[in-house]
Amino acid sequence: MAHALTPPAGLRLVALDIDDTLIPWRGTLARETVDAIRTVRAAGIEVVLASGRSVRSVLPVALELGIDEAWALCSNGAITVRIAGGEAAEHGRRTFDPRGIMAAIRELDPLAPAAVEMSGLSFMYDGDPYAFEQLPVSQAADFPEAVAFLSVSSRVIDAATFAAITAAHPVHSVPYPHEEWASIDVVSSDAGKGAALAALAAAHGFAPHECAAVGDYLNDIPMLEWAGWAVAMGQAPPEVRAVADAVVARVEDHGAAQALLAIAAASS
Repeated sequence: MAHALTPPAGLRLVALDIDDTLIPWRGTLARETVDAIRTVRAAGIEVVLASGRSVRSVLPVALELGIDEAWALCSNGAITVRIAGGEAAEHGRRTFDPRGIMAAIRELDPLAPAAVEMSGLSFMYDGDPYAFEQLPVSQAADFPEAVAFLSVSSRVIDAATFAAITAAHPVHSVPYPHEEWASIDVVSSDAGKGAALAALAAAHGFAPHECAAVGDYLNDIPMLEWAGWAVAMGQAPPEVRAVADAVVARVEDHGAAQALLAIAAASS
């Protein structure tokens, strides 16, 4: 597959992952990225933010990017919102029952911290899945029947086991192997960034060939596969690069800005 940075003409929408695409993990937003967003929007191209973050965490990023009005696919596509005037109005929510998954996880690791998204605004933490705080954990029966997003981490359960557990349920999941632990993000089977982007595009008259997507990790693969032009960040793993039409620089070297400026140039 060719990886030249030559976007097709006629792109009208670009979907952008946030963490490690627009912003380095635990880093800050670069001026180059903000300027590139401004350029692509000035070219009349719709910008959609697509993130594993909650709505509340996506809002300040939109403001920092200078985006006064935009669509956002939050919680890995489980919740679609329209951002305007610094606020977000919900336009779609896909939920699932997390209790069976949590029961299976807690059999293997009773202390696995989890977080669920229910409100559309933020996550309700049962301990912080990324900090392994020693807090009391809920029983599987205590979890709500319908949540939009579930994230669980463990030092006992590996990524493959997490994936096997969720495969027995009608959900879409993305496991994340780390050095000494693993985590998994779970949404409904009809959610995920790809399904959410496809639904949004269809509702507003965008064909796949008119859409681009930029991302860096496994949860971005569905939207990269759906989009007419797919871009992987330079630090993306092989699985992500394999579905991309182009690979740009790493997030620290402003790869997303490269893709955005190329899209804007191709539309002129």
